Amino acid sequence: NTMPPTEIIVRPTEWPTDRNGLVFAWRTAAVAVSTVNPATGKPGVIKLTRRDAARLDHNWAMLLNSGSCVAADADARLLEACRASNALSIEATLTPANVTQEGPARIVTFSSDPSSRNFTLGQTRGKLILRLRTPQTGLNGVNPEVDLCSVQANRTYHVTVTYSGGHLLCYVDGAKVLDTSAVQG
Repeated sequence: NTMPPTEIIVRPTEWPTDRNGLVFAWRTAAVAVSTVNPATGKPGVIKLTRRDAARLDHNWAMLLNSGSCVAADADARLLEACRASNALSIEATLTPANVTQEGPARIVTFSSDPSSRNFTLGQTRGKLILRLRTPQTGLNGVNPEVDLCSVQANRTYHVTVTYSGGHLLCYVDGAKVLDTSAVQG
């Protein structure tokens, strides 16, 4: 057979697809924010606060146009888990409103301000990007900023980004779209 093998894409039936090591999950405002304390393994709940023009749609999903949602008291747990494992995974279902967005527009971020971040999954124009702070990438995680994939306006994407040991992977709708060692540290 001279035909190339067909790639099989498996769509997850549950979100998040992997709960092993899960520190923080937010599904919709109709479902409680769940966390796991990495030190004790005990579950908990974190309050999510909307800021500026952020609101919820009819499905209780976040609409972040000109606003944000902040998870109170999640930072210490998240930082502790990342330091302990030297790894990070971000999984999100997102729908870009446009592809003219200057950026990066922060979709999922762990930062103290726009120039000092631990990580950001964001959008710049028609691309999803990742900034990840390591000793090599700097305080803003821009050296390098990694282009993950292209996106279109008003289309929903299930994105999973994982980083461990200098190896960065990105999956979109279950298909691997990026496998790189460009980010070290």
